[in-house]
Amino acid sequence: RKLKQLGPTEYVFPAAGHTRFSHSLGVSFLAGQFVERLAEQRNPPLNITPSDILCVKLAGLCHDLGHGPLSHTYEAFVKRARKGEKIAWQHEHASAALFRRVVDREGLLDGVFGAHGLVEQDVKFVQELIFGAPGDAP
Repeated sequence: RKLKQLGPTEYVFPAAGHTRFSHSLGVSFLAGQFVERLAEQRNPPLNITPSDILCVKLAGLCHDLGHGPLSHTYEAFVKRARKGEKIAWQHEHASAALFRRVVDREGLLDGVFGAHGLVEQDVKFVQELIFGAPGDAP
């Protein structure tokens, strides 16, 4: 809860005290508001389901799980350390992988996710929302 979203920026701009926790809650809320408005569209109908809306909210909440300490400063370090690999590492890779690990380790599909009607396809959808292109989610 106390990790700073803006890394060392607060040392230069003392009012930049935005935490990763508040950022993730805000992204989840705003993404949810956005997709709920899209779901209301009737012409043409977009066929957005309640599960889709929940997945978008989950992706917003979990999109920055893969950030290390000091936010994007850490990401630059990891990229330099992993230079020469076929796939350039991004925090989104780690976020999607961590989301998957938590779902599996905590049995969320058989628990709270299942209770809300989410299935394996929805977990993959959340990973894709976090990472971007459908084929790129780990």
